Amino acid sequence: MEFASGKHLANYLLKIFKNNDIDIPKEDVQNIKELEFIFTFITNLPSSIKRNIDFSDGYYPWIALAQGNKYKKLSEISNIGNEYVAKFTNNPSIISFDTVFKSFELGIRYDLDYLRTRPEQGDIYYPHIFQILVY
Repeated sequence: MEFASGKHLANYLLKIFKNNDIDIPKEDVQNIKELEFIFTFITNLPSSIKRNIDFSDGYYPWIALAQGNKYKKLSEISNIGNEYVAKFTNNPSIISFDTVFKSFELGIRYDLDYLRTRPEQGDIYYPHIFQILVY
C-alpha cells in the first residue's frame, strides 16, 4: 500500500483503531500522528541509500500493529524513532543510521553488495556494527 504522505499514513493507522472501536489516549494519538516525521525522513533519504536498502515490507509492520490494536507500541516507536531522527539529523556521529532505522521496526535490510563495499569516507548510512550469526 502506497501513501501520499506521512499524514495519510498516520490517519490510516488511526482509522484502523477507530474501526476496531479502540479508544486511544490523546497523548498516544499525538505520538501516532508524529509518525509522519519518520515517514518524511524515510521519503527524503538520498536515492543512493534507497538503492542499497531493502524496504520491501514498507509500512506493513505498522499497519499490522494497528490491526493488532497495539497503539502503545506505535506510540513508543514514534517517540524513540523521532528522537533518533533528530539526533542523526543534527549529528550523525552520535547515532548510526542503522540504529535509527531499526528503531522504526520496519525491517531494514541492507543490500549485500553494499555491505561488501568499503564505505566512502564519511558514508553516514553504512552500518557501524555488523551482527554475526553463530550456528
